[in-house]
Amino acid sequence: QFIFTNTVNASNGGSYLLNAFTTHYLDSDNSNDYSSKSFTNYMHDFYSSNYVMGFEPNHDFSGWLIEDENNDNYTWNINQYTGFGQSFGVFYNYNFDGVTPADDWLISQCFKLESNVTYVLDFKYRVASAAFPEEMNVCIGTSQHSSSLNTTLLQMNNLINIDYDSTTVSFSVPTDGVYYIGWHVISQANMWRLDLDDINISMNIPNIYGCTDSIAMNFDPNANTDDGSCTYCIYGCMDSTSFNYDSLATCPDLSCVSIMYGCTDPTALNYYMGANVDDGSCIYNIFGCTDILASNFDSTALIDDGSCVYPSGCMDSTAINYNPIAIISDSSCVYPVFGCTDTTAINYDSLANIDDGSCLPYIYGCTDSLAINYYQFANSDDGSCLYHIYGCTDPCNSCNYNPLATMDDGSCIYSTACMANGCIDSLALNYDSTACYDDGSCIYSSVCTKPVPTGVYISDIIQVQARINWDNMTDANCM
Repeated sequence: QFIFTNTVNASNGGSYLLNAFTTHYLDSDNSNDYSSKSFTNYMHDFYSSNYVMGFEPNHDFSGWLIEDENNDNYTWNINQYTGFGQSFGVFYNYNFDGVTPADDWLISQCFKLESNVTYVLDFKYRVASAAFPEEMNVCIGTSQHSSSLNTTLLQMNNLINIDYDSTTVSFSVPTDGVYYIGWHVISQANMWRLDLDDINISMNIPNIYGCTDSIAMNFDPNANTDDGSCTYCIYGCMDSTSFNYDSLATCPDLSCVSIMYGCTDPTALNYYMGANVDDGSCIYNIFGCTDILASNFDSTALIDDGSCVYPSGCMDSTAINYNPIAIISDSSCVYPVFGCTDTTAINYDSLANIDDGSCLPYIYGCTDSLAINYYQFANSDDGSCLYHIYGCTDPCNSCNYNPLATMDDGSCIYSTACMANGCIDSLALNYDSTACYDDGSCIYSSVCTKPVPTGVYISDIIQVQARINWDNMTDANCM
């Protein structure tokens, strides 16, 4: 006998094949030196996927157990046509002796369950006929035997659906450990058949929020729900004393460059190629004007070369063109002359260079005080003056009436022969607009279209007075 001390890691669910071989130099029979053993770890990882049993050929049913509790040789069986959609499924066919009730178990493989989570069990079922109602309990326990499956998850009575229906139950376990789930048929005697398919067991995994991206800086391997908090590397120089320090960088990339001070202008005389920070030391010219009073002062020149140029201009501060930076007087001073500088004003002064606010606008009108339309505010005559014409202004009684006269001078001569007589009624045919006195000569139209009043009626009767009215009472030609 030989005992192997090597260990095998079979912690993951699945099937394993264990091969062992031994030999000895005195052993002449090698036929029994080799041994092989297969086994299955039925543990299922609910964090990775749901457990599914559809009783198909590719589903591992080897860990399940069928228990004929009443020992009548009628129990659960797998059939390729009784499942959902005429696929593989498991069914229970009853004892037809008419006296033996159902008492048979379909017990699952083992499941490692945790006490702090909720599990969900769902499956499909149907009966052969509504006339033969079935009954079944679903229980859970810690051993693959009916005696330990003493916690009821579902109690299903009077099942009569002949088409597949599904049911769901949520459950939890009191402690962490290994558990089994059993479907216990308990129908009365003389029933028919119960079909079962598509068993699914899942775990309600609580949301653990965090960064689920493994390439992120803050990746959380325990998180199962991404909360958008992932942060990623931004590579750059993270040394704040370096020339190329990047305040946004979160991961160093070894790119830091030390600060080097010097003249960084390649056009300068002392340009330093190795400098990356200019220190203001650049030198451009050696010779030039070094007098700060000169207009061409060169702050970069070190030696004065006599090229200084000084500004010239008016140096009298009372002049309007005084130049405070002038060093040489050029006799260009211009002094203030006050007056009206508006060319549109009547008193515009072409010699004035400073406006004194005296400008007056043109006001047109008659400027002759002897004229009858003299305008005292006018300062520019526009030729509109009118003058009096003296004479007789009486058109009715005088013999020497002057229609052009604007001012009566008392020269009128009166005579009855000169009086303006005529018809002064504007309704008459011979109306005279020049006549002042009516001489009774008015002539009216003799054509009358309505010589007789029509529609005569009396109104406004007051004692001995009354008003007589007719339709054409306002006809000027007749009535």
